[in-house]
Amino acid sequence: LVPFVSLGLGIDDMFVLSGTMAGRFDRSRDLADNVADTLRAAGPSVCLTSLANAAAFVLVCYVPVGAVRQLVLVLFIAVLVNLLLLFLLFVPLMVWDLRRRLDNRMDFAYVKVSDADGKTDGVATDRCDALVDTFVDKYYAPLLANKTAKAVILTAFLVFSTVTLWSALARTEDGLPASDIALRDTYQRDIALLSENQFVQQPCSLVSVARRQRFSKPKAQAQLIRTVESLQRSPWIIPGIRVGDVNWLTNSTTSLLSTYAFVQPSGLLGQCPAGNASAAIRNETCFASYYRQWFANAGIGYSPYLSCRNASHRVPCTAENSTVTATRTSFYLDSLHKHTDFLDAIRDVRSRIDPNSDADVKSFAVGHIFYFWEQYFGIRTTLIAAIGLGLLGVFFVTFAMQRKPALSLVVCAVVVLVEVQ
Repeated sequence: LVPFVSLGLGIDDMFVLSGTMAGRFDRSRDLADNVADTLRAAGPSVCLTSLANAAAFVLVCYVPVGAVRQLVLVLFIAVLVNLLLLFLLFVPLMVWDLRRRLDNRMDFAYVKVSDADGKTDGVATDRCDALVDTFVDKYYAPLLANKTAKAVILTAFLVFSTVTLWSALARTEDGLPASDIALRDTYQRDIALLSENQFVQQPCSLVSVARRQRFSKPKAQAQLIRTVESLQRSPWIIPGIRVGDVNWLTNSTTSLLSTYAFVQPSGLLGQCPAGNASAAIRNETCFASYYRQWFANAGIGYSPYLSCRNASHRVPCTAENSTVTATRTSFYLDSLHKHTDFLDAIRDVRSRIDPNSDADVKSFAVGHIFYFWEQYFGIRTTLIAAIGLGLLGVFFVTFAMQRKPALSLVVCAVVVLVEVQ
C-alpha cells in the first residue's frame, strides 16, 4: 500500500513543477532566472500540499490503533522524503533539461526543438493550453457566473452531500467478514467462506487466571462458578450445551464438584465431607486431596483445560504440590448471521464476565471471533478521530502558509467531502 500511496503523493508535485516550467519558460532569460521563476510560482504550492499531508499523517498517529499508527507514520516519512527528493533530485534534473532547451538540443523523442517565434520547444503544449483557455474563457467561467447555474450547482451539491452523508452514517456496516479480507483462491478463504455459510455457531473459550488467589481457595472457586453461571444466561450461548456441563469444576459427572464418593483424607477426618458432595465448594484444606482423587477417578493424567504450577514454575497438574492457576472452558456462540450479531454477542459475553473478574481471579472470553472482530469495536469513533486530526493538520498548515482562515476552512470542507466518499 505505502509504495502506491507514496507515488500518488509525489508524482503530482512533479507534474506541477514541470508544467509550471514549461508554461513560464522564456528563452530570453538565462538559466537561473527561469529556475527561480518556476520555483517562485510552484514552490509554495508544492510545499503546502506536502506539509499539509505530513501534518495530517503525524497527527493521526495519536489514533489508538496500532496498524493505523504504523501506516500513517510510514506515510509521514514517505511524504517528507518525497519533498526532499523533489527539490534535491527532481529540480536538478529539470535544470539539466532546461539547459538542453536553452542550447536548442534535441530531446529523446522526435519533437520540434523550436517553433516559429523561437520561444518554446514545441507546439503541442501551446495547442493544449489554447484549448483549455478557450474552454474556460468561453464556457466554464460564464457558466459559473450565471445565477441559474449557481442555484443548480448549489442544489446539486447539497443533495449529493446529504445523500452521501446519510449513506455513510446509516447504510455502512461495521466490520468485514474474514472471507472479504483473506486472499483470493487460498485455503484460508475457502475455510472462512465455509464457516460463514455453513455454521452459525462459533467455538470460544472462557479462560480464568488465578492471580493472588489459587483455585484451591473457596473464594476463587465461587468466583469461577458465578462466572460460568452468568455466562450461561447469555442469549447468544447455545442453550442445549450448558457451559457448566463442560467446566472442570462445576460439571455434575466429571468435575471436581461431582458425585464421586470422595474418601476423606487421612488426618483430616471430620474436616472434609465425604460421599456425594456435588454442591460443596472444596475448602483449601481438603482441595489437594479431592483434586488428586478426581484425577485418579477420571482416569486421566493430563487435562488440556488446566494449567498448574508449584512454588516456582509450571508443572503437570498430576505433580505433587501442584495447584491450579488457570483454567479453560469451552462454549459456543449461536445465531451469528449479520455483522452486528458478532459485535453484540461479544459485548454481551464481556458484560457477563467482566463483573466477576477482579485482582484475584481474572476471566477472559477468547476465540476466533474475539480476536478478529475486536478491531471493529469503536471503529466509527476511531474513524472520526482520524479524520478530525488529519483536518486539524491540514487547517494549521494551510493557514500558516496562506494566512487566510476562510480559504483554510474551504480546503477542510472539501477534504471532509472526500473523506465521506
